[in-house]
Amino acid sequence: MEADIGVTGVDYAIAETGTCVVSASNEVGRLVSLAPPLYVAVVKKGQVLPSLDELFTMQRKTFLDGNQNSYTSLISGPSRSADIEYTLVTGVHGPGEVHLLLVGED
Repeated sequence: MEADIGVTGVDYAIAETGTCVVSASNEVGRLVSLAPPLYVAVVKKGQVLPSLDELFTMQRKTFLDGNQNSYTSLISGPSRSADIEYTLVTGVHGPGEVHLLLVGED
C-alpha cells in the first residue's frame, strides 16, 4: 500500500509543541499517520492541551486505572537523528511534513 498523504483525527494536540497525539484507542492504524510523506491531523478545539505535562498527567491516570493503550504516538514533524559524528538526518522515520487542521467553534 502506498499513499502520498495521510489524514486522521487525533486524541489530543499539544499547543506548546504542535504535537499530535494518536493512540490505539483512536481506531486509526498507525500506518496512516506515520507512513505517508505528508500527514494532516484533524483536531477539534476541545482536544487541544496546553502542554505535555497535562497529557502525561492524563496518561498516568489512565494507566493507573488499568485502561492503558498498546501504543501512543507523539507526532511533531520530521524525525531527527544524528550519528556518532553529529551528522543530522531528518525525515528518516514518520512523515516528512505535518499539518494540523483545527476545527470547531469558539
